Amino acid sequence: MFFLIPGIIGAVSAVAASTTTVATVATVTTAVAFGLKKYADYVEEENESSIRAAQERAKESVNFYNESSRNDVNNYRSYAMSGIANAINKSDMSESDKKRCREHLNKLSNKN
Repeated sequence: MFFLIPGIIGAVSAVAASTTTVATVATVTTAVAFGLKKYADYVEEENESSIRAAQERAKESVNFYNESSRNDVNNYRSYAMSGIANAINKSDMSESDKKRCREHLNKLSNKN
């Protein structure tokens, strides 16, 4: 029976060493997890910042192209209206027909 005492002491020492190792590993794991969480938060903030900047640039581009296309449409409309007015003036219609065409053209240009 006395021959079991060294084995029991060894087993208790092994359990104590094992408990210390588990506590150390748990502490290191917690520290690593905390560091990874901080890094993930940083990356998420950077991504959100990049997304906001991209959305703002996209909004500016859309506004620019909308304004540009609106200007192009207006320029073409005025060019087309003046071309039609010149064609009416140069036509061999009677003056009353020309007047009616000009009035209708004015109505069309005022609608837009």
